[in-house]
Amino acid sequence: MVYVAPQVLADTVGQSEVELTRPVLDDPLLRQVFGALFRHWIPSTSEKESGIHEELLTRAIGLLAQRHGRSPPTDARLTSLYQVRECLLDQLDSPPTLNALAELAGLSRYQLVRQFSQVHGLPPFAWLQQHRLRHAQALIAQGAALSDAALNSGFSDQSHLTRAFARYLGFTPGSWQRAQRLGVQ
Repeated sequence: MVYVAPQVLADTVGQSEVELTRPVLDDPLLRQVFGALFRHWIPSTSEKESGIHEELLTRAIGLLAQRHGRSPPTDARLTSLYQVRECLLDQLDSPPTLNALAELAGLSRYQLVRQFSQVHGLPPFAWLQQHRLRHAQALIAQGAALSDAALNSGFSDQSHLTRAFARYLGFTPGSWQRAQRLGVQ
């Protein structure tokens, strides 16, 4: 096994950052290059040998980045990630599948989850859950009934909202509603 730090990977291929497109690869050419690297990877004090090791490692990293890497999100990619976010917001009560969102963004599911997390701080459906909770909190603060806040925020019912509140915020929507009525922040 060879661990290549992300910065070493980026420096080796001459880019600021490189993102691998899939967590698991089956690439015969890459396997062959890494096989050669492992066969020649014998600790040596000879400068001649260390140059071969470095060259093989550089070739393996370059091939990995070329065949299975992608640069971080560009402006166009950010636009597609914002489209995914807007799609989630438009469909609070029945969001599209991860496959549909990945297709919308022109990414693999893995890339979508990674890049959406980089841009928005959370993976798509965790981000959506947080948004639903904030939306429900706003409705409750405006005086909406808990069941109405639940349904208008994409939760299936009040108990679903209560479970999400308790899990993510540490208190129930009812206790939060009572605190809002008392003016407690």
